[in-house]
Amino acid sequence: MLGQQGFDAFVASTNDQGHIPVKLLAGRNSAAMSIGAGLMFSSVGHGSAFDIAGKGIADPGPVLRCIQLLAGAKRIQGNERSP
Repeated sequence: MLGQQGFDAFVASTNDQGHIPVKLLAGRNSAAMSIGAGLMFSSVGHGSAFDIAGKGIADPGPVLRCIQLLAGAKRIQGNERSP
């Protein structure tokens, strides 16, 4: 299913359950968003990268995608509350 076109999102019961197949196929381009806890949370699909910390070689793309994901969700949430 993850390899098929035409899907915007996949829903998994837990973060780990969803991350495993998505990381295998999308790698550093994946992001997760947790919903329903009273606050929005998004995480990148890669680790902390301690091995490259402070070297100036980190790719900001995954973090920027998470911020865009949260901003889009917040915009949708705001629209649902307006009359």
